[in-house]
Amino acid sequence: MISPMRPGIVLPRLDQYTGAIPTGWIWEPKLDDERAILSGGELCNRFGRPLAPHKARAFAPALRDLVALGMPLDLALLGFRGHLPLGAVVVLDIPGRAPYLDRKAPLAKLPVLPRPMDAVPGTVYRLPHSMDARALFEATIDVPGLEGVVGRRPGAPYVEGTSRDMAKSRWKAA
Repeated sequence: MISPMRPGIVLPRLDQYTGAIPTGWIWEPKLDDERAILSGGELCNRFGRPLAPHKARAFAPALRDLVALGMPLDLALLGFRGHLPLGAVVVLDIPGRAPYLDRKAPLAKLPVLPRPMDAVPGTVYRLPHSMDARALFEATIDVPGLEGVVGRRPGAPYVEGTSRDMAKSRWKAA
């Protein structure tokens, strides 16, 4: 089973930090919900264990089209923790594919997630992205369902586990 790629660089709050931020990276909002991997038609949690059927059921409508793609996907399950509408899915990455920018191409037609609270159950989304980490960070502050930003070096391949080609900055306390 594939495990999610995780940030190996943790930056302080970008609205208070005056140090260096990786340049040329792609930044996306950091969702405050549950990571999952879809592989071989099976939905597993971030630890590689299959999701209990009663927990996976809410995401089944959104996953139908994704399973048909036949590729592993790194996902966020919105509403899993109970503070967002339950049942929408966000595609975060496609493990095993070309570097970051190319990885988005197969799913480029997915709608961009509006504010997480506005996600429609049963819908599959992708995240908006920006080259400006600070501006994106400031736009996420106090938005329900977000907790900061995650950045990635565009040419970096997907790596299971912790990667120094990925960084995060949170405004929400852990």
